Amino acid sequence: MTGRKLRGPLRLTSANRCANLRLPTNHASPDVRRNSQLASVTKSSYFYDEFVNKPRMDRLTQPEEDALRALWRTGPAFVKDALAALPAPAPAPPYTTLASTLRNLARKGYAEAEKLGNSYRFRALVSAEDYQRRSLGGLVGEHFRGSYKELVSFFAREEKVSAADLREIIRLIETQNPE
Repeated sequence: MTGRKLRGPLRLTSANRCANLRLPTNHASPDVRRNSQLASVTKSSYFYDEFVNKPRMDRLTQPEEDALRALWRTGPAFVKDALAALPAPAPAPPYTTLASTLRNLARKGYAEAEKLGNSYRFRALVSAEDYQRRSLGGLVGEHFRGSYKELVSFFAREEKVSAADLREIIRLIETQNPE
């Protein structure tokens, strides 16, 4: 390989490999690309808050949401306790399936797994309110261009919200933000 001489120990990171091979940085690992993108973002911007201060959380599947709701109901729980706390109308998944689902929640950052003996006790790391806020914010951002007004007008057009409901929403807004 031609190029510059390396001094000191060589650390084989994807950024070094790209620099040494003169590859564009988009061949680097996603972490390296993400960090280089973050370096160009100012600390006062919305994106800095979203991507640096708040870790990005993956979307949850329906079984993962059900398992997370079970953890909110029970508090820290073993798999069998979470299995008992799942909603009754739907058939309960097998023990091993729920265990895998809870491990996925821990991997995605929504729960924490604490090893006790031969089993794990899971605890929700995200509150129900915070999850609801993030989910709704993602939905509004994705489908309604970030506008809650668009969301409400969509439901009004679809006749999913009545005039009485809208008056109640306006009353709630006015009592929370007196001018």
